[in-house]
Amino acid sequence: MKQAGAYGAGVSAHTVAMIALALWFAALPLYLVGLGDAALRDWDEAIFAQVSREIAANGWRNLLHPTYWGNPYVNKPPLIHVLAGTLFAIFGESSLTARLPGALITSASPALLYLFARKLFGNENRAIWSGIVYLALLPVMRHGRLAMLDGPLVTFFLATLLAIAYPRRSLGAGILTGAGLTAMLLTKALSAAPLFAIAMAYAALSRPHLLRSGAFWTGMLIAVLPALAWFGVQWFAYGDRYMGDALMSQGLSRLWTSVEGNRGAPWYYIVEILKYGWPWLIFVPAGIAIAVKEKDAAWSRLVLVWGGGYLILFSLMATKLPWYAYPLYAPVALLCGVAASDFASVQRDRPQNFFTRRFPLIILPLLACGAAAGAWYFSPFGKDRSPALFATTGLLCIAFAAAFFLMRNAPRQALQTVACAAYLALLLFSTSGRTNWELKEQFDVVPVAQLVRNHAPQTQCFLADRPERPSLNYYVGRRIPGRPLAEINQSPDLAGSCWLVAQNRRSELPGAAEVLGNSGGFDLVMVR
Repeated sequence: MKQAGAYGAGVSAHTVAMIALALWFAALPLYLVGLGDAALRDWDEAIFAQVSREIAANGWRNLLHPTYWGNPYVNKPPLIHVLAGTLFAIFGESSLTARLPGALITSASPALLYLFARKLFGNENRAIWSGIVYLALLPVMRHGRLAMLDGPLVTFFLATLLAIAYPRRSLGAGILTGAGLTAMLLTKALSAAPLFAIAMAYAALSRPHLLRSGAFWTGMLIAVLPALAWFGVQWFAYGDRYMGDALMSQGLSRLWTSVEGNRGAPWYYIVEILKYGWPWLIFVPAGIAIAVKEKDAAWSRLVLVWGGGYLILFSLMATKLPWYAYPLYAPVALLCGVAASDFASVQRDRPQNFFTRRFPLIILPLLACGAAAGAWYFSPFGKDRSPALFATTGLLCIAFAAAFFLMRNAPRQALQTVACAAYLALLLFSTSGRTNWELKEQFDVVPVAQLVRNHAPQTQCFLADRPERPSLNYYVGRRIPGRPLAEINQSPDLAGSCWLVAQNRRSELPGAAEVLGNSGGFDLVMVR
């Protein structure tokens, strides 16, 4: 099968290692600055932190059988939870220690993508730009910082692709591939299936002899035994209940039912990428055009299988969540890396098509205007004053305008300007405290949780006319169920209980209710 040209093939191993380390070191500030500033959010982060808390409290017993509020937790395997629980035990609980393991693992993903792209493209420039684009993609950084599993899952997947691409011996490739599969299975079991299928498709495209090698499959089976053993322990302990909860209700059922009302149109993930993939999306059309032109190359076929197949599969799912698009950003970065590399090295007197040069010239001024509008909105004179976001959008406005004027005569400098601005903007953004915008959250749980801890540390509490909030439960240290406010006087069993009631509904409280305190827009009320 025909590969891309070997430009940059003579780069030394030392230089390759230095570039990979540079990408990793550049990623660390993006993933670590301000990591603990925002509270843990519903649902995934709060549940992750509670499971990690119970692992830290119960030790080795919860390594094999993790729990959530004392009940068996069979939703996800506990690999990353164990890492967070270890940090909890050593350094104490916080948003920072909950998010740190996943953020550190995910920070390696731009370097891993660069290393994989070198093998995929056989072209150093394309590989470097793929790593840079992935480094400076907002959704990759934002979701990778959260106490969630998607960032580590994709990082382990990239490591699995490297395991297939680099080792010369079939046995070594099989062991490393199995180790990557084990890490994926113990992170997010069912999501590992489509990603591993993509890895096997890459092996079939680039190294088909591996799939015919008994040593490869033997090595992979040996390395995947720890994951098989862990799942065997769960089956032995929980039997059909484990299959029903882990495989069906928390997994395959999402194909045909929407979980907690998280539904969307079939084009949901396309819209998600279009919302947050800028400024790099200006290179996607050119990347697609190059992929069609080089349709016989392994990289072109892989991007089609990876990006197209994954997009179709998850677009057909009934449940739609923003982070389900996370594995799509790597093929987007590969497409952008191809186009950006060709764009930076193109000669001025060489004929260009619409997508190579004119499309960026049209989009860049629009991006500059959008950034200018954002700068005004976040300025001291705007509606939402935020120095960090004002600096972020102001920087992007200046950079996009400068890139537009550089593009005709100095395309390489224009591209470097966009890359530097995108990176610095993300770094500024990480200091804003706004990186973790919430999903279906109506109030800040931290002051409300402090209110309960101060005034009702042991008393049964309810959340009036609102659904139960896992993040509130976590910060309080016990479950606060939701319950209709109308029931407050309907049961003698509720005497002595406490209720969190929105302050604008104080007039609906019965006369016998005593307000113990208020914070975060809520009254803590005791029923007498």
